[in-house]
Amino acid sequence: MPRRRERALMVTALGIGLAGMVLVAVAGGATLEAGLTGRPELTVPAIALLWGQLALAALLCHLVLARRHRGADQVLLPLSLGLTGLGVTIIFSLAPGQAQKQVNWLWVSLAVLLLTVTLRGDIDRFRDYRYLFGLLTAVLLLMTMVLGHESHGARLWLKLGPIALQPGELAKVTLVFFLAGYLDSRGDMLVDGGRRVLGIELPDPRYLGPVVLMWGFGMVLLVGLRDLGTALLFFGTFLSMMYAATAQAGYLWLGGAGFAGGLWICSRLFHHVRIRLDMWQNPWPEAQDKGYQIVQGLFAIAAGGVGGVGLGLGGAERIPAATTDYPFAALCEELGLWGAAMAVALFGVWVYRALRLGASHPNRYRALLSTGIGCLMAVQTLVILGGVTKLIPLTGITLPFISYGGSSLVTNYLLLGLLLRCSEGAR
Repeated sequence: MPRRRERALMVTALGIGLAGMVLVAVAGGATLEAGLTGRPELTVPAIALLWGQLALAALLCHLVLARRHRGADQVLLPLSLGLTGLGVTIIFSLAPGQAQKQVNWLWVSLAVLLLTVTLRGDIDRFRDYRYLFGLLTAVLLLMTMVLGHESHGARLWLKLGPIALQPGELAKVTLVFFLAGYLDSRGDMLVDGGRRVLGIELPDPRYLGPVVLMWGFGMVLLVGLRDLGTALLFFGTFLSMMYAATAQAGYLWLGGAGFAGGLWICSRLFHHVRIRLDMWQNPWPEAQDKGYQIVQGLFAIAAGGVGGVGLGLGGAERIPAATTDYPFAALCEELGLWGAAMAVALFGVWVYRALRLGASHPNRYRALLSTGIGCLMAVQTLVILGGVTKLIPLTGITLPFISYGGSSLVTNYLLLGLLLRCSEGAR
């Protein structure tokens, strides 16, 4: 049968997920003699239902890809399901009630994935709508600024009755479409015909506009959404794609310096930005107030040591928003350094596959689209891991595939579907 590697990797990923859930149940007080009936959420039927849904969803995706997209990448889907299974296990440990909700969102996410990979037509046609995607990105983010609901100091959520959505998650997808289309048609102009300033080759002012506009947009995001993470994510993805399309390191230096300068100015003008930076530099004087989340996260990471305290035996549930903002701290506590290194390695392989696809694809638009998705995933992962470990100021974005949240999970599988579509025809 085709796609044997994908099938074997899926079995491994799902087996690890099942073992993790059983260990969480046992740590919660269940015993094999009692039928794993410690807590009501940790019964054999509950575990079987969660794992069975994951296995059935994985099998369905595998069969569709084997039938209609035999040439698609065989590693990305098992990697994504493995990370999702790890995330469900951590959520199961912290808040068992949320684990079933996350699996429900996984069904929606996989439906979006299947719709994306089975959609008829050439993905290259989206290149002609690049400016529409750019406008849609701005509309989604501005709508969040104006109508968004503020939570934990950031304005990221849009409430529609009982449902809370993050328009910024969809805006990540439209941003990548816009940048891929724009750089495909204007990339050469961003390299040629410019002048050198301080030893850096700059393009013609007519084509430098998007760089300046994106810098300004990043500052607006920082102030309007009150979230450093979203601004870093969008601007970092933009700079990475600019470098990939032009091979001009000057864009990275100028863009990074410009963003750092804008952040410093914003920290002097806006109180909420200054608090974020202050808590990053020294959260200990406010360990029971504004710095509580950061401090408790550091305690959880330190408690895990090298080998961890064991699945289901940690105390990371005391961290505010542990399943959304801080699942990596919980992972470090329960699985230790080795478990954290495993998760980071899985993300590294995911990003590597995406960037390798972008570097080898003969179609320039698909190459840029694949590169953009890889850069987006890398920047988002690095930003949240850096915030949790206190390497950079704490941000409110989610850890891809692992954090609890429907908007994030659906968007990640939409990006995966686009990447699988792009992988067909690659060298």
